[in-house]
Amino acid sequence: SKNPEMTSNAFVCATGNGLTLAGDMTRRAVICQIDAEDERPEARVFPYDPVEVAKARRPEFVAAALTIMRGFVVAGRPGVASLPVMGGFEAWTAAVRGSLVWVGMDDPFDSVAGIFDADPIKNELFAVAEQWILALGHDHFSVAEVIERASEKIENNSGNWARKNPALFDALYAVAGDRREINAKRLGKWLAATKDKVINSKRFELWGRSEGIRHWILSPVDKPIHLSFL
Repeated sequence: SKNPEMTSNAFVCATGNGLTLAGDMTRRAVICQIDAEDERPEARVFPYDPVEVAKARRPEFVAAALTIMRGFVVAGRPGVASLPVMGGFEAWTAAVRGSLVWVGMDDPFDSVAGIFDADPIKNELFAVAEQWILALGHDHFSVAEVIERASEKIENNSGNWARKNPALFDALYAVAGDRREINAKRLGKWLAATKDKVINSKRFELWGRSEGIRHWILSPVDKPIHLSFL
């Protein structure tokens, strides 16, 4: 029940295969990927132990890193102003990130775009928004009405019944599915949680109430999207 004050000078690393970052983590991480281009990378043999080398030569490596940063600062931090904005990480950009780019290394920001594109939460929102606009347009609907439209079936040429809007049903089921149906309570909570989040120049908004029932609408955003990683 307390809000303690803590330092923010922590550096957290995670390793794994096929890692996926989602939600707010996409704006707070950079990825370093090792591709051995080998069917059995665990069987590779190295002429040295990189961990032991790092321990043995740590003073040398630290001095080299600080020398690079010192040279960058003395040179006036060239190129920082032209780097893509990483909102909330200005100090890191002006020191670490800027130094790396200055000595000719890749911009760590380049990995952030890939993280953002692979975000499953963002991709689910994108799928629902795109299918919503195709099937429902810009009108407002209650959760029950949306589920009814997504679940509507029609008879095809073979005399079988199929969903009229299968892509909309699949997109909604991914975020609110329950036992082969779309759960109204889950969908309502998902819409409330994603309200006002901009995706592809659109966002879900609470239109209002009709007979006491909340109605939702997918509205275009008037101004262009500006992505900032906070």
